[in-house]
Amino acid sequence: MRLRTNGLAAALIVLLAIAAPASAQVTTAAIEGVVTDSSGAVLPGVTVELRNVDTNLTRSLVTDSNGRFAALQMPPGRYSVSLKLSGFATVVLENVLATVG
Repeated sequence: MRLRTNGLAAALIVLLAIAAPASAQVTTAAIEGVVTDSSGAVLPGVTVELRNVDTNLTRSLVTDSNGRFAALQMPPGRYSVSLKLSGFATVVLENVLATVG
């Protein structure tokens, strides 16, 4: 009986080891970038609004001191990206495609 229990435990460990990599597959997208002005200078503090065109999911974030932003774990799809900063014209990028990986 003890041998049978140990065999079952070993089989369960093997199954879990096989299942773990499968559950770690990436199923989300990332949208990231650096916002600059017309002279190429980075713009910190820009409000970046990402809106999924198909689901209307919206996420807002602000660029860091280097003008960078990163929206991780976004559902794949088409996005409208709006960039807003006081003293500058609002820029809207349409049909930004975010794909898995």
